[in-house]
Amino acid sequence: GHQVAEIATSDMSDFEQRGFRQVELFTFTAADGVTELHGMLHRPSNFDPSQSYPVLVSVYGGPDSPGARETFTTPHRFTEYGFLVVTLDTRSAGGRGKELLDAIYLKLGVVEVDDVAAGIRSLWDRPYLDQTRVGIFATSYGGYLSVLALPRHPEVFQAASASSPVTD
Repeated sequence: GHQVAEIATSDMSDFEQRGFRQVELFTFTAADGVTELHGMLHRPSNFDPSQSYPVLVSVYGGPDSPGARETFTTPHRFTEYGFLVVTLDTRSAGGRGKELLDAIYLKLGVVEVDDVAAGIRSLWDRPYLDQTRVGIFATSYGGYLSVLALPRHPEVFQAASASSPVTD
């Protein structure tokens, strides 16, 4: 109930002086309507909340692969090209127990894509997010999910890029 010791203190002054913005950790409800998941929103250094920004979703989504972390993260490099970049957990993220992983059993490519779409929908109330310009990109299993996102959720994703997707 009380602080025992302070081990270290972070000095963010240089980071802030360079104009970088801290990455926002947020929560959203998974596609099942019950499970709380986490995401990260990266903004450009010249972010203006009165402007509208296209969104890039960076995803992997394979089993035991979290997309959001509670550690210091520098903004994604694509933000400096005028994008918001979003990384999202799905129910396949590790460290959440067997029950969540059971949700993807025999449903690979369904549950994860639905959770990513739910994560983006959770941000739709933010006026600076352009819902008509949302792309998703990734490599390997994430490339597979990117390809599946277009036909599964065309109301959410308008573009996809898949590098080395796991396909047959």
